[in-house]
Amino acid sequence: MTTESEFAIPFIGQLESNSKVSDFAISLSEKYMNYADFIKLEVIDQSTGKQAQCDIGFIGSLEKDTNYHIKLNYSEDYLGCSLVSSQRMSAQTLAMKKKMSKPIKLSDLPEELQKKFLNQMNTTK
Repeated sequence: MTTESEFAIPFIGQLESNSKVSDFAISLSEKYMNYADFIKLEVIDQSTGKQAQCDIGFIGSLEKDTNYHIKLNYSEDYLGCSLVSSQRMSAQTLAMKKKMSKPIKLSDLPEELQKKFLNQMNTTK
């Protein structure tokens, strides 16, 4: 969970395996930004249970106002990782991200939505 001043650094990626491409997204909490000069990724093939790992290194430090695009190539026991590109977010995207990262209090919602939320929480127990 992020605080009001904390962002998650987004990584948008593609996993290519047997000529099939799947999109995915992961994020890294801003609090780890100063400690991450590389990211270790692990893929588990659900059909075989085989695992493969790879590292993506970064020159310099990660930036909280940047989207990172990564690519994974998986075949058998091999997983290749690469940083495809990085792009600074627009001011509009940053403003939206900051607004969305603020926690919402249940008491701030209209009463009807509060009831729906509480009913849904009670039915999922």
